[in-house]
Amino acid sequence: MKKGRRRWIVLVTMIFLLLAITFLIYIMWYIPWERQNGTYVYYEGMLYSSNEKYNGVIDLSKERVSILNQSQKEVSGIDIKECYPNQIVMGETTYFLLYRQNNENEDAKIVQYDYQSVKKQEYMAKNTAVIDYKNGYLFMGNWNEEGEYKYSFTSCEYSFCVNNYIKEEDFGQQPEQVGYENCMIGNTKLYYHEGGYFSMEPSLNDYPGLSRGSFRTSDKNQNYQAETKQEEKNRSLLLSEIGSISGAVYELFEYQMENEIYGLCNVYDDGEYISSLPHESKDVKILYFYKINPERNEIKILLKKDSCMGLILSDNEAVYQENKRIIHHDFRTGNKKEIYRINNENSVQLYVKKDCLMVIEKKKRVFAPIFPTDVTLNSVIKWKTSSAMK
Repeated sequence: MKKGRRRWIVLVTMIFLLLAITFLIYIMWYIPWERQNGTYVYYEGMLYSSNEKYNGVIDLSKERVSILNQSQKEVSGIDIKECYPNQIVMGETTYFLLYRQNNENEDAKIVQYDYQSVKKQEYMAKNTAVIDYKNGYLFMGNWNEEGEYKYSFTSCEYSFCVNNYIKEEDFGQQPEQVGYENCMIGNTKLYYHEGGYFSMEPSLNDYPGLSRGSFRTSDKNQNYQAETKQEEKNRSLLLSEIGSISGAVYELFEYQMENEIYGLCNVYDDGEYISSLPHESKDVKILYFYKINPERNEIKILLKKDSCMGLILSDNEAVYQENKRIIHHDFRTGNKKEIYRINNENSVQLYVKKDCLMVIEKKKRVFAPIFPTDVTLNSVIKWKTSSAMK
């Protein structure tokens, strides 16, 4: 009996171990948060800003705002352990940090520093969700009236949403409110949009100036997950040009330059795409760079690539990731140039601007997919841009 009991215990133990190993394999293979290798791409432009002399970074890993020169050496900074700012904006002689509140009913705090990070002024701004700087003026954008992000958090790197403004040297005083017609603020021309804000780009129907999202062909009855009519038209036009792939996920990034819309589309197999995870270029089935003329309802495919992840483009050039290489592609000459090589084997974060990237690579594997706590700033890469991107 004892011998039979031992055999039974051994058998149960082996079955348990087999089930445990099977479960672990399942966890490692299928559970989304287990995947860490790949690239996170951010277009918000909130944690990074630059001008001709300096780069400003809100470094969450070090709990510090760092001001870097063009050689990427820190010239000054401030610790932010107690309260993280939501956005940094670089002016001509000073920089600004925005501490945004949860909604339009609470005042946001904007703090001004010189480039030695000496505090100059602090201002409590009503109903302010985003800020930007242009030609000597600080611009402030309100929360959307419906409490949504659609307009207020449109990236400031290509255009920006603005309701109020003030000269850099007058910061701390009451800002001026933009009127309700097209106007000039200093040397910056602003156009009124039906969403209740002004932008540097003219109004294209209800297009918000910058758009990012994902959809499947089965989402046709849900307007392809678009938030505006123009975005829905763009997505329908793209599918009519490139064709639909059953089950695939189409991830888009678009922005407006004057009267045209530039976009990229990374097409993923359904099983390869989870929005909260890092992606590798091999996950992308097909990459399309394209340009849309909304007035004529026309689309032009500028470049098509397999197993490459699109990052940014203009009429004359594009930037994409191929394996661990970040490539600049000139449409006019056909020349391709490697502008950065990813060194880390784990995930990397790319903060995309119209003419540069901020690259953050992890030191080690951690389970914090959006803002890992153990990262290091590797580089800010800049390239010469065409007039379309300036």
